[in-house]
Amino acid sequence: MDLIKDLFKGDKVIWIIFLFLCLISIVEVFSAASTLTYKSGDHWGPIT
Repeated sequence: MDLIKDLFKGDKVIWIIFLFLCLISIVEVFSAASTLTYKSGDHWGPIT
C-alpha cells in the first residue's frame, strides 16, 4: 500500500479525475475502432 501512496503523490481528487478521463478515452477509442471495423469489414484496418 505504501508503494501506491508513493507512486500517486499529490491531490487525490486530481488523480481520480485523471484516471476517470483515461477510462473514458479508452472506451471511446475502443468504440471508434469497433465502428470502423463494422462499417468497413476490414478487421485489420483500425490496427494498421
